Amino acid sequence: MESTSNQQMLDARIVTSYQRLIGLREQGKRLNIPTMRKPLSRLSGKNVSAFRGRGMTFEEFREYQLGDDVRAIDWNVSQRTGEPHVRLYSEEKEKPVIICIDQRQSMFFATLDTMKSVVAAEVAATLMWSAVKHGERVGALLLDSDSERWFTPKRSPWYVSSILRELEQMNNNLAHTSTSSSTKQTDIFLSLSRLDQQNIKGATIVLISDFSGDVDLWQSSLKRLGRRNDIVGVSIHDPMERSFTVEEKWVFGNKQGQVSVDKQHGHAISLFHDKKKAERQVLAKALRQSNLPLVQLTTSGNHLDELFVQFATGR
Repeated sequence: MESTSNQQMLDARIVTSYQRLIGLREQGKRLNIPTMRKPLSRLSGKNVSAFRGRGMTFEEFREYQLGDDVRAIDWNVSQRTGEPHVRLYSEEKEKPVIICIDQRQSMFFATLDTMKSVVAAEVAATLMWSAVKHGERVGALLLDSDSERWFTPKRSPWYVSSILRELEQMNNNLAHTSTSSSTKQTDIFLSLSRLDQQNIKGATIVLISDFSGDVDLWQSSLKRLGRRNDIVGVSIHDPMERSFTVEEKWVFGNKQGQVSVDKQHGHAISLFHDKKKAERQVLAKALRQSNLPLVQLTTSGNHLDELFVQFATGR
């Protein structure tokens, strides 16, 4: 395929690949979605109920996993198979995991190691595979600067693979297309409104983005979603966005051209810092007011380690 050959010509820190996203399945197995809510609740100060609740209608058997209620073990099936198995109920199966993944032009940026867009894609894949391991239905909302793609939650590794194939394409497009010429670019906060219109209940919704945009547009949608679902924000930033000093000339570029920045642009740099600081403060306040946790990752190349530390400890 042309997209695959093009991707192979680029550094894996610039664009991701379908093979890489599929390969993160092993990483996903290390992340325990049903038990991660306790540390995440410390990030928000919220007492969050467990993902799973025991229901009434039997659906299927699956192998016992660490953290399962031993009372759900079916000893007859366990004896026949030689491995402990538990019974799953319909109520347990109505708690999907939905990943909202930002692949807009602002995400195609990094000064250290890995593009924010790649960080988002790899974190999303890891969370999806974790959900698959724990028998959850997985859905997704993918958005770039011009469009969005909604995937209704389903319980299938093959379905997750199809989501990741679409995510690879959207991610690779950032490196092979010019900055969007659309007069009305997709806003992650407006996409939240569309997610709200899906009337989703009892889900875990993970928002992975740099959260650039007008926060005022999304707070009402976020509050409505938060009343019916567990929501986690995963904010990705480049350290330069928080502390940018010019001791020598910097050159920034995209498909449309390049711009040089040096000491004579001190005022513009100050305005940039003020804008980014204000965005962070507004985001943190909005999430805090909605009592929602925020995980913060960087472009250092250690994003998966950062993810595991914060999901495991709530720091």
